[in-house]
Amino acid sequence: AEGVLITNGSSGSYTKGDVLITFFELAAYHPKKVIFLDDRKDNLEQVQEALKHFDPTIEFLGFIILGGQKVNSQKLSAEEFSSKWKLLITPILHKQLQKG
Repeated sequence: AEGVLITNGSSGSYTKGDVLITFFELAAYHPKKVIFLDDRKDNLEQVQEALKHFDPTIEFLGFIILGGQKVNSQKLSAEEFSSKWKLLITPILHKQLQKG
């Protein structure tokens, strides 16, 4: 399976690595490879470390996007995020239910 997961900013004490692993667990998804792009090196390192703890056999490729910090991200309300999330996750969950 292939796919793209996008996050916008950070909130609270969760790292992007925490969010990615939680996504894998909730979606019952276990990738062989993760390609991660970010504008901050610390985010790449956090994701790489989280993957090592989750499953050290997952191949990790991390890339820093130069100039990414110059672009302002649009803030989403909780309602907007929830609506967009449901549109993204529903096909994934439907596919998982068909398999199992």
